[in-house]
Amino acid sequence: MVKDSETDKDKVLGLLRICHDSLHSYGKTPEQLTNATFAFLMVLGEYEYKEVERAFTKYLSKESTVPTPADIVNIIEPKPEWCSLTVKIIREKMSEGSTYVTNQERRYVEEYLKFKINSYK
Repeated sequence: MVKDSETDKDKVLGLLRICHDSLHSYGKTPEQLTNATFAFLMVLGEYEYKEVERAFTKYLSKESTVPTPADIVNIIEPKPEWCSLTVKIIREKMSEGSTYVTNQERRYVEEYLKFKINSYK
């Protein structure tokens, strides 16, 4: 994990410097990079360096502004893509009672509902 390796921490800081030097930062000063590094290390410290590096590479290939820690995390751990039609079909099966619903289907519906509820908070 990045947090356990000084070398990996330095590599993440190098990635941030690359972003700051090559992407639009819209008025942010180099001094602000110091504060941002703490946030990046705090959030990205839980991941392996290779995951972080791949996410930065993907971000750099598609974006033109400096990323936030959340931007990188969303690449490492993409939010699930929900299919509301699938949820509807499973819920109909659940309401019928005579059709078998797998545990995986039940979890899918539960996670979908949690996601929807949290998106309104």
